[in-house]
Amino acid sequence: MFYINYYYIFAACLNSTNTFMKDIFTRRFWKYFIITFFLVLILSALGVGNRYIDLFIANSTPFKTLAKLCACIALGIIPAALCISTALATFISFRNLPANIKAIGIFRKFGIGLLCFFPLAAAIYWFDLDIQPRFQTDAMKILWEVKNGRPFLAVDDKPLEYPDFKNHILKLCTKNDLYFRLDSLKNQCGELREECSKLLIQLPDTAANKAYEAYQLKWLGVDYQHAPSPVTISKDSVIHIQQYELFDTSEQLYKSKIEHLLHTSEYYKRMLNAMVLLLEFLIFSILGYLSRKKTIKNILGILAIIIMAGLFVRSVTNLGEHYAETARIGMKAYKRDIIHQEFK
Repeated sequence: MFYINYYYIFAACLNSTNTFMKDIFTRRFWKYFIITFFLVLILSALGVGNRYIDLFIANSTPFKTLAKLCACIALGIIPAALCISTALATFISFRNLPANIKAIGIFRKFGIGLLCFFPLAAAIYWFDLDIQPRFQTDAMKILWEVKNGRPFLAVDDKPLEYPDFKNHILKLCTKNDLYFRLDSLKNQCGELREECSKLLIQLPDTAANKAYEAYQLKWLGVDYQHAPSPVTISKDSVIHIQQYELFDTSEQLYKSKIEHLLHTSEYYKRMLNAMVLLLEFLIFSILGYLSRKKTIKNILGILAIIIMAGLFVRSVTNLGEHYAETARIGMKAYKRDIIHQEFK
């Protein structure tokens, strides 16, 4: 009797998948992945320390506080570090694939590798959505303490009151706050659109069309339907509805829609690193495979040299501007001291 043994089919598929995964996630892949990941975190922490070292020295801030600030910012860029390390490790891994591999094998490796990176992309999305704003808020609190000259010992044993950063800085909103604001703004926009539609129906067609175009109600999403019967109201009422009530309501709707667009943009920005991770795997796997050819290898090498040279020139220029600005501030202070001494 003929039957299909699904166990052996599943075992064969799993064995084939493990073989392809071993070719991608080699020791070299993990070595470059781990080294690049921690290198990016360390460089980001050092960059933060270099940026704020003058402020911390001027305020006699303990080194422990500076280390805490560097740690908060470094932990906040974990998704970016994962994206960079994935790009480099993927390029190295696909560049060192066996020479006798066929096209069907390459496509299988692309698919299996992409499936393996989906859980990491989901984790990055969750981190950017809810965890990263917490680290950024902690960093903002530390900077607030330092810039306001807090003595780091509470006066009269009273805790320091921080500003409400979440209401003023959108990227510091947590996941729940962001969802709540999106829902509230969406409902508010819907109510204001209904109010605009009711006010338009109360106007004659000529006045309603003029207000519909002048206040850009079509862009604001207001549905306008002509009144079923001619509207007969006084001229003063038309002016009051058109130029006061409808204008105020459309202005509120405009502000609410802008706020909703800003919050929607912030929500999609938090999905960016997860999408970049998957795109980088596809792009750098293809580049790594193609770099095995001598011509493409030379082109990529030239592009890498140009990019590194541009980054070096930019860093040197920024460093020069920083020292020039420091020297300019120092010269101003020196001149003020001289003038002050002369007037004495």
